[in-house]
Amino acid sequence: MNISAQPLRSYRRIEFVKASSTSGKIAISRIHHEITEVNHQTPILFLHGATVSSEFTCEYEMDGVSWMSYLLADGWASFGLDLPGYGRSDPYPDGGAQEVDPRRFGSAETVLGDIDNAVEWVLDKTSAEALHLVAISRGAIPAGYYTSRYPKKVQSLTLHAPITRKEGVAPEIIQELLGTPEVPKQPSFALSALDRFRLLESDRPSGTTTNLERSFIENWVQDYGRATPRVDGEDVGSRKIKTPIGFAVDIFDAWHGKYFDPRTIQCPTLILRGDWDKLLTPASETQILFEELGSEEKYYIQLPHSTHSMLFEKSRFDMYRYVSEFLGKF
Repeated sequence: MNISAQPLRSYRRIEFVKASSTSGKIAISRIHHEITEVNHQTPILFLHGATVSSEFTCEYEMDGVSWMSYLLADGWASFGLDLPGYGRSDPYPDGGAQEVDPRRFGSAETVLGDIDNAVEWVLDKTSAEALHLVAISRGAIPAGYYTSRYPKKVQSLTLHAPITRKEGVAPEIIQELLGTPEVPKQPSFALSALDRFRLLESDRPSGTTTNLERSFIENWVQDYGRATPRVDGEDVGSRKIKTPIGFAVDIFDAWHGKYFDPRTIQCPTLILRGDWDKLLTPASETQILFEELGSEEKYYIQLPHSTHSMLFEKSRFDMYRYVSEFLGKF
């Protein structure tokens, strides 16, 4: 199906459930249309990636259509989870100026309970026995660990541009991404809306033209910036969102061989990759991940002229359709 020509007006509803890794609450979003008809019994739960919450990934509308609104028009009930410290969820306690153990602030090993609380809430609300878990980028790492630990709760697993395992990465690459060659011993990581956009926009081979949606290019920085706390003298694009440093722990670990065991993933699994994605989801390492999956039914789709940011690119409607068709099999 294609709803891009006539997008439906959407309404967002936010619910809160108890967190596991903090004393606060985590947010779960759901999108409603003016006319909602859900005809698939199994719900979908989205797990966002590093630094950007559900509001600016699976919920984010470009020309009136988000990934979640597309799926709803296709008959799916889908939910977006904000992990602790992201978006509308409560933050971790401030670690102060002293050095901290970064693993305590949102790494995969600490958020599995948070994910499980969200999964249980969705299953209870939808009277389902299992759900489809859709993980974006770094979200693939906690999603992989979660699916290994709670296989009966995950009907299928979709890995959208997953961060892959590597057996070592040059320190200068980590320095470029994090500002230090190792994970900083601090509770959070700050990045401005404009700098985050530049990372998304530059993620393509030299000599190529961006395939980001025009609506995304024109609006995302402003929308992202407006969702951040205002500091006197800062324009919207310079405002910084602070997110828990745990995402950097997961990426550092993955790039030094510490990763969930793909052989333990037994449910149907789909991997999506953009063919221009060179660093975070490279072709060779993605192929290894695909081959190691323990799933009897697994699929690997590569989208042409697409990057790690294909969620925001012109190929997104193909991606939406592939995911919906995959989920519809189960």
